Parts: sequence; structure tokens; C-alpha cells
Amino acid sequence: MKKLFSILFLAFILILSACGKDESATESNTTDAASAEFTSDEAAGVEEAPPQVLELQEKIDRVGDKVLTDGKEFYIVKKDEYTYLIQEGQRGELVVSVEKDNEWVAFEVTSSIFEKDKTMAQRGIPYFPRFMSSSDSLLMSMETSEGLTHYNSVYNVTFSPDGSADFKLVKDTKLTEGTDADHHIALLHGTSGKAFISQGLSDTTSELYDDNGERLYSLSNVGVTHTLTMGEQPPLLFDEDRKILHVDNSMYDLEEDNWVWDDMGAEKEYDSILTKNVYKPNENGIYLFGTNEGGYDYTLSYSLLGEDTLIESSSYEIPWDLYPKDAAMIVNKDTIDIYEIAEFQGENSLQKYTFNRID
Repeated sequence: MKKLFSILFLAFILILSACGKDESATESNTTDAASAEFTSDEAAGVEEAPPQVLELQEKIDRVGDKVLTDGKEFYIVKKDEYTYLIQEGQRGELVVSVEKDNEWVAFEVTSSIFEKDKTMAQRGIPYFPRFMSSSDSLLMSMETSEGLTHYNSVYNVTFSPDGSADFKLVKDTKLTEGTDADHHIALLHGTSGKAFISQGLSDTTSELYDDNGERLYSLSNVGVTHTLTMGEQPPLLFDEDRKILHVDNSMYDLEEDNWVWDDMGAEKEYDSILTKNVYKPNENGIYLFGTNEGGYDYTLSYSLLGEDTLIESSSYEIPWDLYPKDAAMIVNKDTIDIYEIAEFQGENSLQKYTFNRID
């Protein structure tokens, strides 16, 4: 009898033990399922951040609330907290206005290169002038003459808050009779906002200089496939990160001193990035500002640089309602300013559009 009771008691204990395991397993499975369900629901609730787009943050219809005397082509230079509006005056003259916090601290001040530079004072009136903003200064290229001797000259022009300008001669090339583009000087944009100087792009030897006239590269193969004529300003862009010179849709490798060729042995082509203004904030991205293919609407865009083509991320078209006569881009730390001269309420006005940066 005692033996039977012991067997029954042992069986009861085993049954209770088995039930406990099943309950524990059930609770564990329920907890795992709930955990998996929570994780899934949590993941479903997390959305990828939408891509950033260029957005207009502010528009000023008439900067400084003053009417400009002339609505012709202009150049913008930014230095410290001052913005310089520069226009060409009479030959050898620059007309400068200085803005700070939407107020003009100097307005249409004239500076003459003949009064500031002794070299130019000995020469005749300059001709074929060209200008290009170079960050906090302006490059000014021109052809000059002294007697029967002709020169190709480049000045780096800096400005002061009172509107005065200082002219520094950084490149002065004597032209010999019969030369065509051999010694011709051209200005080109760099992707950092600086401007650069090229000389002799169709000659056997070409050279690239910074905006202070310091030689950066001597090139021997540029003129193999591209030729220029005297007085021609070729479309050029210097990609400072990749050490590539863009000429039209072709690319010249400055480190290799040769054109970039494709697998078939032809010049490798790339989407044209030769717009009015270019700024490259990093190795793979670029801001472009200029007119569209029709030459009418101004467009600001940000694109990624693919291996063979541009991949546009965002763009913004500046309204054409007031028929702007000229426009320029300045890239700040957090924003992008687009300046244009348009006939606002029938009078020449400098307008300003401010956008967010998305790089």
C-alpha cells in the first residue's frame, strides 16, 4: 500500500512539473511575440527623413531702398560683413556700392585705375575688359598698349567699406606681333568661389595661375585638340578638389597633364557645369547658378557629381516677372544669396533672394 501511494505521489509531482514547463514556454513565446510585434510596429513608425530642398527664406525687393543709376552687368564681392556691388564705369573706372544689414554705407563711389596704378597711367585706355569675382576680391583683365607695344594685363582689385578700390597688377604679358592666342589670358571660375587665370590655352605650353599671379600648373597638351582665337573667352571651370579643368564638355587632368580619355580613345565628356556661378562645398556636391537652356530664367540648383553626369538633388527657378538684367550668387556659411538687378516699380533696383544651404 505504501508502495502504491509513493508511485501515485511521484506521478503527481511529474505532472505538476510538466505543466509548469508548458506555462513557462507559453509565457516565453508570448513575450517574444509581443517583443517582435513591438519592434515591427516601432520600425514601421520610423520614417526616413525627406531629402532637403532649396527653399526661399527671404526676398528684399530693393536693397538699401535706393535706386541704381545703371542696370547693366555687375559683380558681387563679399568680405567680412560687407557686400560690394561693382559695375564698370568709364574705361578704367569701377563704380562701387557697399551694403551692410540692408543699408548702403557707400553708394556709387568711382575709382579710376589710372589714378591708382602708375603702370596703367603710362598706357592708353584699356580695351576688351573682363571681370570675375574671386571670393573677397575682383579680377580685372584687359588689353593695354604703350606706344606700339601691347600687353595683356590682369589686376586683383580689393575694396574698402568706404567704396574705394585698390588695383594690384598680378599678371602683365607683353604681346609680340603676329601672336594669336599664344599669350592670350582668360579668367576662369574655381569651384571654391575663387577665380583663376589661364594663359596660352591653344599654345604648346599653357599655364594656370591663382588670383595673385602665382603659377600653379604648366600644361603641355591643352592645345592638341582645342584652339582659341584672339579675344575669345573660353568657357572654363577649375575643379580644385579633383584637379580637373573643364573646357566645354571635356575634362583636362591637371595632375596627369593630359585630357581625360574614354575607353575608345576619345575625349571623355561630362555634363556641362559651366554656368554663371559655381560653388563646390564638398568633393561630391556642387551649387550651380545661371540661366536655363533658353537663356531666360535664372535657376539655382544643387547636384551630386556622378562619375559621368550630374545628379540634381534640388533646384529653384527665380521668377522672371521683372526681367532681371543680371544676377550673381554668394555662398555664405548657412545660406545662399542671389542678387539681381531688375526694374522694380520701374526703376533699377538690386534685389536679394536668400536660400537655405542643403549640402
